[in-house]
Formats: sequence, structure tokens, C-alpha cells
Amino acid sequence: QTGTTFEAAFRGRQIHGRSVDLPHGYTGHVVESTTGSFGAFENDTSARVELLSVEQFTSITVWEHDQLPRPDDEAISALAWTKVAQSIHCD
Repeated sequence: QTGTTFEAAFRGRQIHGRSVDLPHGYTGHVVESTTGSFGAFENDTSARVELLSVEQFTSITVWEHDQLPRPDDEAISALAWTKVAQSIHCD
């Protein structure tokens, strides 16, 4: 649910988080490599990396030191680009 807020401490500093839903029609995935570590492919651009989706999510938590992330936070604003991309690439 967008707007849920959180408080925590990281390395002794207070941090504040805000839950943000992904745009309609988008789902995030947690992936793991089925072909070895990503570092093994760093110097071999022809290597094939296979990923397996192990979890899905529909919201993220954006964190900020000392204050709640504002609605115009870079991470939150980046999600608005999905609407721009859709309007450019969809008929």
C-alpha cells in the first residue's frame, strides 16, 4: 500500500522509509543466476547469463536519512518514466 511509512536505524543513523507501489501492470522480480556468479561473466561479453525469478513484488520501500522521502524523490520520480515509455512505445 503506497504511503505506508517506516522508521529504522542503519549504522547508528535514523532512516525513514516510504512504501511505493510499482506502476499498474509492472511486477518486480528477485532473480538468481542459474549459470554461476555474475562476476564470472564480467570479462566475457559473449557469455550467456540465465536468470530464474525466485520472488515477485509489487511495491518497494524508498529510504532516506533523517526525513521521509518526498514525493519528488529521484527513486519515486523514476517510476513515472514507465508512463512516458508506455506512451512512446504503445500503439
